[in-house]
Amino acid sequence: MNKEYCAYSGGTSAESAASDMKKFALARPKYVYEHLLEYAGADSMVNLSITSNVPGAVFTMNGERIPSYNGRYYTNYDLNVQAYAPLGYRFVRWETSPSFDSGDTPTVTYSLLNKSSQWRYFNEGKAPAGDWISTGYDDSSWKTGAGRFGYNTSTENSGYNVVLDYGDDLENKYVTAYFRSTFNVSNLSDILQLKGKITFDDGYILYINGKVVDRMNLEDTASYSTLTSTYANDDVRDFSIDKSFVKEGVHTIAVEMHQTVLNSSDLTFDFSISAVSINKTDRTSEVLNVTLEKDQTIEAVFEKIEAPVLPSLVINEVCASSNAKSENSDDYSNYPDWIEIYNKGTETYDLAGMYLSDNKNNPTKSQIPYGYD
Repeated sequence: MNKEYCAYSGGTSAESAASDMKKFALARPKYVYEHLLEYAGADSMVNLSITSNVPGAVFTMNGERIPSYNGRYYTNYDLNVQAYAPLGYRFVRWETSPSFDSGDTPTVTYSLLNKSSQWRYFNEGKAPAGDWISTGYDDSSWKTGAGRFGYNTSTENSGYNVVLDYGDDLENKYVTAYFRSTFNVSNLSDILQLKGKITFDDGYILYINGKVVDRMNLEDTASYSTLTSTYANDDVRDFSIDKSFVKEGVHTIAVEMHQTVLNSSDLTFDFSISAVSINKTDRTSEVLNVTLEKDQTIEAVFEKIEAPVLPSLVINEVCASSNAKSENSDDYSNYPDWIEIYNKGTETYDLAGMYLSDNKNNPTKSQIPYGYD
């Protein structure tokens, strides 16, 4: 096969094609990784190993049956693992490394809003009418979308899940875009704090239930036309939210995103929020429900079931029907059915007061006919 036939569209020879394919192969894992995160609505991934201390054990991981697991998993994403003991063993507990229970207050972090969560958004070159940050505000007329919002007029918009409008004039773009969503909080007594993560360009004010909880490059009194005090280029900010802003039930979160200049080439908004809660996971339950924040090894510990010690008493003979012809009457001259119990061991057993009955209601001894105990 000649070189011309093998030539890749990006080059003029087989060597060029091979070079392009090598570059593609080296770059591909990065994009696959990013697509997986986007699919799961997670921020990052960690290494995860699921194993057991004995051979033959199996697991279900998020409902899928596996013999073990050694790979990658999403942070702040629900993980459900159930252990099944091999024959002759019983489940005892889960062992984790590092321990979930290290530190003074064992915690677990779980997602409240992530990249797959739905938002209502408004960007029409003006401020929305009414008290748009309040919990009871009617945003049903706003557009909906999920993930990373924004635009970039100097490059392709491939990095955005939702490309926002900015008006007809590149030199006089819309100043502010508005976003609303909700999240639910349960088990309030276990929650220590909330953690927020925002990607922004160029500044924002964030509200929960109508109260300001965080802002960057803007004052509280900002209006629709207020430009930010500082330029930001897809900056990422991690911050904590005090528990005093949290209540039991549904919360309204609202964000206004501002530009720094009217001819700015881009705008970006991406947000997630998680709850940090006291970890009360039962390590002795065969089902483990956790979320991960770092590399983790999870081991199911089983113990061998010892063979039970059987008593030395056995039923040796059974007579299911007896009559006078058998010449085997009891001490009361009756001919009841009978069994013979044989002690094949050396230990002595006291059977006084014990009896057998064919009465399904399990009568007391006083209810059994005389001579049939």
